Amino acid sequence: MDKNFIGVIILLVLVAGVSGALYFRDLNESGGMKIDIPIEIAEWKARDIPLDERTYAILETRNVIMRDYSDVNDRSIYLYIVASEANRRVAHPPEVCYTGDGVEILGKEEIRFRVQGLEEPLVVNSFVSRKGGKDSLVYYWYKSGDRFTAHYISLQAKAVLNQMAGKPISSALIRVSTSIDGNKQKATQILQEFSKKLIPLILEHTP
Repeated sequence: MDKNFIGVIILLVLVAGVSGALYFRDLNESGGMKIDIPIEIAEWKARDIPLDERTYAILETRNVIMRDYSDVNDRSIYLYIVASEANRRVAHPPEVCYTGDGVEILGKEEIRFRVQGLEEPLVVNSFVSRKGGKDSLVYYWYKSGDRFTAHYISLQAKAVLNQMAGKPISSALIRVSTSIDGNKQKATQILQEFSKKLIPLILEHTP
């Protein structure tokens, strides 16, 4: 067998072993970061949606925000953020939870739009969730340290490499959604408008 091939196999085994050790070490870490997004964002005001202890246990962190923001025009947006300094698995694709709850996922795609303060356009995952005849537009993306990404694999790879180097960074999942009510273009405008106000606050209030 070729020596170079053997070397590659050994390297992959070592990396997998280190990643696995970090993964199971994370299970016992709750993360010490604190999410502190304002209850009012410009014209949007929120009410917190309470979570039960079982949900916190499943998420493996208490660093969770779930809110219903609304404005004077009766527009409504659900904001969900879950984050941890130590547990990189808290930031997982939300489709898993949606489909587990009997929600149909339609038209998934990547959306890009400009946000003041970011050098590059923000890239988010977008899909329509359908349940009980009601459609909602969902955007979600991840935060790794001070950077945003739409890609789960790149988030996890960066987290593993930083942990291996002894420089763990925080990970977060950010999700916003709003009812389509027969007008997807309007829902798109609402989510992007809100996200542009939210991004600077996330950078300011999360590690």
